[in-house]
Amino acid sequence: VVERLGFPMQLMSSTYAALIGGLMGLPVLRSGVHLAVVPDPTQDPVFSVLVARNCSGITSLVVLLALGFLIAVLTPTRWYWRTLLFGLVLPLAILMNAVRLAIILFFG
Repeated sequence: VVERLGFPMQLMSSTYAALIGGLMGLPVLRSGVHLAVVPDPTQDPVFSVLVARNCSGITSLVVLLALGFLIAVLTPTRWYWRTLLFGLVLPLAILMNAVRLAIILFFG
């Protein structure tokens, strides 16, 4: 399961990191899982980041799944709030990983 989720999470994290970096004013060029800050398209990138499988967010996803499951089971609330909490784990893991990558791009 981890192997099957790794590459799609790499792609989603790099896509959203490029989007967030662009919103922060960075000229980010994305090619697959490769992110580059290119102020001038005629020159080489200032720096680039390759989103490796280890940086895809799988680890944070597993931790958030376990934590979300524990909170959902142990919290005395309605079932739909528990389902919502557990369902938000994947988007939250991807978003936090993308924000982390955008911060890396911003500070170089």
